[in-house]
Amino acid sequence: MPKLPSYLERPWNVYHATLKVPKDVHHFFNQTKFYESLETDSLAEANIKKLPLISKWKTQIKVARSSKKLGADLGIDEQVAFYRGELERNWKGFEEDGLNSVADILDEKYLRDHDNQTMYDIPPRTDTTDQEKLAAVTIFKRVSGEWTATHERVDEYVAQAEYTMQTADECRGNLKLFTDRFEVFETISERDIEAWVLELLENVSLRTVKKKIGFVRSYWRYCKKRHFTKTNPNSILTEDIYPEKRKTKATITRQVKAKRKAFTVDDYHQLLKAKPNDQLLCDLITLAAYTGCRREEICSMPLSKVTSDRFFVEDAKTESSWREIPIHSEIRQLVSRLVDTSEDGFLLSGLDASNNKYKKRGNALGRRFLRLRDKFYNHQYVLHSFRKTLATQMMTAGIPEAHAAQIVGHDLDTMTYGLYGEDIGFDAKVEAIEKCSYVLGN
Repeated sequence: MPKLPSYLERPWNVYHATLKVPKDVHHFFNQTKFYESLETDSLAEANIKKLPLISKWKTQIKVARSSKKLGADLGIDEQVAFYRGELERNWKGFEEDGLNSVADILDEKYLRDHDNQTMYDIPPRTDTTDQEKLAAVTIFKRVSGEWTATHERVDEYVAQAEYTMQTADECRGNLKLFTDRFEVFETISERDIEAWVLELLENVSLRTVKKKIGFVRSYWRYCKKRHFTKTNPNSILTEDIYPEKRKTKATITRQVKAKRKAFTVDDYHQLLKAKPNDQLLCDLITLAAYTGCRREEICSMPLSKVTSDRFFVEDAKTESSWREIPIHSEIRQLVSRLVDTSEDGFLLSGLDASNNKYKKRGNALGRRFLRLRDKFYNHQYVLHSFRKTLATQMMTAGIPEAHAAQIVGHDLDTMTYGLYGEDIGFDAKVEAIEKCSYVLGN
């Protein structure tokens, strides 16, 4: 029987989360381990559902150890975990009474001076700060379930999203910006987000900010759908959080300078002539120009996805990116050479993916291209620009947009072509790709 992943047990075909309680805090919990049913027989689902429980239990252990130290200073998360644990252990079936007890403790500790109460009034404490008083309110509302901390479900969300490692790291980074700024969902307003957006725009573009907000929106929807919070992201993350577009000379200039440009046929030959001894880089440029493929689509393409007349692009970034691309007649000899001389089973042989975190085969080659690019062009030109070049050539040749989209791997937003359109067939793709050429004088 295969060994189960950490923190999981499977009695009666149902997975349970479990965590051993350290010996030094056995007396605090009156148990030797935490144990709770995940109510699923799916290992994949269990691995996701265990995360918030393990996090909660580890925090409770930390609190138990801290409570043994005189004057230990516990943060909001630790105090929330402590009081939640107390309710679970000592107030089952009497949760409302337990919450009243928590409210009394917090009130006496942070809010009101019970030592100096009169017959008619309990004066506010003067030895606690406004920040501590606000923390007391936050602790109680989180313990009662009225408020939800924004950070509590991040790991669970990322795990179930099935992101690539790189996208998962990007997601976590953006959600940390959000959770560091906003502690609980229930106090966030549209105006708060609008102010945050303006701060972000001081350092990054509007497009980048919208991508960050996209991660936040997806995470928030996940939390609402699973009833972790009642707040609705759709009423807060509206289009009104972004500044109005102003068509001034300055903004238009910025947009034009930021927009990517397409290489010309002359540019293509200039790049090849500038690095005649770097065969691998020249091959990458040629393949990008004649296929419109992204860098990693080319660099990670196995020979099993290359036939005598076409490439099969799979495991791409979007559904529309999964496609077949005819091998242009002008590069058939190049492709044949690459297939015949490959020593590692990839179309571009000899690339090393071990020296970068995300195992991208094309990273080093991509940097070589950028160094070459910098000799002749600015940031508006990237390897991706050849996708625009190919699309422009097909548009000039009168190729229907639906045909071009299936070659370069673009989504179609129209109802007719995008939702109901079928594959145009390989012959139509060949006709479209052969309308393009990088031969000088054509």
